[in-house]
Amino acid sequence: MVIRLSILLFLFCSIQSTAQYRSVGLHVIGGGLIKHRNFITIDYTKPSFGFEFNYEQKADGSKNWHKACRYPRWGVSYLFLHFGNKEELGWAMGLVPYVNIDFLNKERFRLYGTFGVGLAVVSAPFDRISNPRNNVIGSYINNNTRFELGLDIHLNSQFSLRNTITFTHYSNAASQLPNLGINVLSGRFGLMYHISAKQKVSEVPSTVESDKRVHFSFHSSFGFREISTTNGPKFPMLQINVQSGLFITSNQLLQAGLEYDYQGAVYEFMRNNGGFAASELMARASRVSFVLSDEVFIGRFSMQFQAGVYLTRNDYQPWFMHFRLTAKYYFRNIFDKGIKPYLLVAIKAHKIVAEYYSVGFGFTI
Repeated sequence: MVIRLSILLFLFCSIQSTAQYRSVGLHVIGGGLIKHRNFITIDYTKPSFGFEFNYEQKADGSKNWHKACRYPRWGVSYLFLHFGNKEELGWAMGLVPYVNIDFLNKERFRLYGTFGVGLAVVSAPFDRISNPRNNVIGSYINNNTRFELGLDIHLNSQFSLRNTITFTHYSNAASQLPNLGINVLSGRFGLMYHISAKQKVSEVPSTVESDKRVHFSFHSSFGFREISTTNGPKFPMLQINVQSGLFITSNQLLQAGLEYDYQGAVYEFMRNNGGFAASELMARASRVSFVLSDEVFIGRFSMQFQAGVYLTRNDYQPWFMHFRLTAKYYFRNIFDKGIKPYLLVAIKAHKIVAEYYSVGFGFTI
């Protein structure tokens, strides 16, 4: 978890210096928990409430990807949310780096969408003795993912009213059970103060469109998963991914390739119950899939959306295909020649059920 937080903060600190238009905001939050499983035992009937403080910057056109990405805004939020059930669920607070992109931007208002991923502390996770009814979250430290539709109403050059509809998700991707996850649908209302009200937008020549090279990428990531038994053993999960592809737009890289997945839990289960040789155990614990991905770049930061179809049909394989969402930070510009190394944080899921988180390292040529 410390590694994930360090990566996210590094991403934010690295990209923030490229923009001139800065804003701060304070917002109040009201909403409710979504009971997405019938067997959730916690009382979900009380409203959730909290507050958010955020710092935000806007691209100024000084980089050739700013215009291609429609001059996005990025920032970081400090979020406090009380779930309405102090004893069994408590509250959550955390930091969420985010990106928002305009759908419609007029003189008096703008309509936009936001995506953010960060970390949060949940105050009352499951405990066999003190909190046995909490069957939705099992750890203090959790992922915090946020999707938002927002409307900013401009009062003047310095102030805007911010109104949003937000879906927020807390989970640890089965790294510690239980992990049904906490889903919150809420509204936010607040005030944004624009520190730099006037922005000089510069235009730089773009060389991105001329990049017709085939790009090759390789990365590996590692994580843990807890199976069935709460506070039981955590099994290693290993991913290796090889892909190649082309830029289909100035900031979208479409790729295809192969992915290998090692399931430590399957290996140990079969070793203790099947009497198989070591080579056969490795084969049974391995999954190979054909993958397609769309990687969207915002400077040196990217989000990769991947779907894969299994070529193997091994033990305890939950579905015929899987999905993976990966955040990457590149140490060099993706359009530079040579090797471009990157760090990554990824989550793998089948249908809408997360299997595990992983962190890793890779490079693109």
